Amino acid sequence: MTSTCMIKVNVLTRHLKKFNILLIGGSNAEQWFSVLHQNLQKNQTLSLATSSGCKPLVPLQGIKRCNDLIDRVINDLTINKHFDIIISRGRWKARDVQYIPETIALLKKSTLQVLVMGPVVEYQYPLPKLPAKFGDSPESMKYSAYSVQK
Repeated sequence: MTSTCMIKVNVLTRHLKKFNILLIGGSNAEQWFSVLHQNLQKNQTLSLATSSGCKPLVPLQGIKRCNDLIDRVINDLTINKHFDIIISRGRWKARDVQYIPETIALLKKSTLQVLVMGPVVEYQYPLPKLPAKFGDSPESMKYSAYSVQK
């Protein structure tokens, strides 16, 4: 790992007699780390391999630091370390969905379970303005960022 790469493998813990979990992706994967870590059982470990703005997808298609991260996860961490489950978290766009099955297939060569988590809901306008304007109306969902993405 080099400083120019900015790969964050800041938590890499494994234990042969425990259930080992690997969380990969961008900054939205990091959002889940503390919640998952707080809820770990004594027989579980949680590792984190993230870099801001990176989508854990193959074929590699991001900027160099993202490609370096995903390459390291797939060709080093998942092969040389044992993880019982890999959680892949991304800020997916509609155009990314086609790559998810290939990514899952590749990760499943190294683990029995792969969990893919999508992004949190984003809106085109500040969230507090939507209920103020529309109340309980389903009309507010028209302003989800996902209803207009390409």
